[in-house]
Amino acid sequence: MDKVTATIGVVLLLAGVVFSFLPHEMHNIVLGYVVHQHAHTHEMGEHGTHDFHQNIGYGVALAGLLLTVYGVKRK
Repeated sequence: MDKVTATIGVVLLLAGVVFSFLPHEMHNIVLGYVVHQHAHTHEMGEHGTHDFHQNIGYGVALAGLLLTVYGVKRK
């Protein structure tokens, strides 16, 4: 068991889940004004929507889950 990898995975898993359930206004606060100042429009459309933030949180949670499983199974 690789404790460092498992610990990082658990932290990312929890942070991603918590971030996903935050209200939209809190996403903006957590990510910071500078990120949103430059990310409102893009050639693919509007960025910074609530769904986009939730997907980022779920992605981080999934990465954390994968790291946790890898860290626990590693010898």
